[in-house]
Formats: sequence, C-alpha cells, structure tokens
Amino acid sequence: MSNSSFIDFSDQVSEDTLSLFVLNKKCQNHQMIAESLGFPSEMLAVPEQIHSTDITYINTPGDYIGTDGLITDNHDIILIIKVADCVPVYLYEPRSQLIGLVHSGWRGITDGIVPNTIQVMREMGANEKEISIFLGPAI
Repeated sequence: MSNSSFIDFSDQVSEDTLSLFVLNKKCQNHQMIAESLGFPSEMLAVPEQIHSTDITYINTPGDYIGTDGLITDNHDIILIIKVADCVPVYLYEPRSQLIGLVHSGWRGITDGIVPNTIQVMREMGANEKEISIFLGPAI
C-alpha cells in the first residue's frame, strides 16, 4: 500500500476505535478497499446516503437503505461512508461504547443530522456530555 492512497488522519478515536480515511483513486468498491487494508469485507456496514437526517442503530454488518448515518456498539462492525463535498462526522461515547459515522451534506446539516445522531445515541444509553465528535476532511 503506498502512502499516496491511504491517509490515517486521526490516530485512534479511543483505545479500541480507529478512524481511517482512504483516497479511492482507483475507483475500488468498499470490499476491495477493506480487503486491501486487511479487514474482511463481511464486517462492513454501509448506509445508502440519501442526503437525509435519518440515523440507524445497527448490530450487524450489511447495507442499510434509507439512512445517512449508522450507530453501533458492536466493535466487530466497520462503519463505512463515502464523501465528496460532504463532511464525515464521527461520534464516540466511551461509557456506552457507542460509535457513529454520519454522512453530513449541506441538507443534512441544515435539517439537523448531527443533533438527530446525538439523540439516537442518548436513546441507546450514551451520556450527551461525554460524546466526542470528530469531523473528517471536507472541501
């Protein structure tokens, strides 16, 4: 793997949560990217990304239709999103071990996708004051 195709832009989110950013110059699909990084593609969870404010709590890998963000406390799942001019938003709450990954475009931001994500995390047992939010690269 060359340094020009992979950027680790934020070390570890926590002791057991890693955030990775991959420049997909070769137009590879999610499975090819995961396997090139040493992760089995069966671990991937991918939202449809419809520019909504819909967030889904998941406990199994797979494709999730009609949502722009995924939340889980299952650390055997790899959350995936794709972005161009939208902002990837990572959320983590250490006590509940909930992690979230949100596709956040202008429409989602103005309609409240991040507050919606925090609300779903609260419903799943997260302490709002302990949620850390990380913004990924964006233009």
